[in-house]
Amino acid sequence: MQTKYFLNPLSTLFHPEIDSINGFKTIVYNVNKKEILKINKFGYQILKIINDNPGIYIDKIYYKILMDTKSSETELRNKMSKFLEEMTNRGVLLKKDEQE
Repeated sequence: MQTKYFLNPLSTLFHPEIDSINGFKTIVYNVNKKEILKINKFGYQILKIINDNPGIYIDKIYYKILMDTKSSETELRNKMSKFLEEMTNRGVLLKKDEQE
């Protein structure tokens, strides 16, 4: 089974000019608890990839980020999986499981 990820349109707004000024750090809205969360550059990168590629699979996100990081593959997969799970639990991301 593969999981597709989508950005909750109520949680995030990207603005290239402002994002650049902020060093590609942003805030998102936790729709479950009605709170604002700060997101670092790594998280921003993941959310932006999902925003630009709705329904993207985790492996494709991983390979897009792998090119831009110095982390080991295992470290990157762990860090990314943890972030995706946290953002899904907070309602920032939506996911859909599909049969292969």
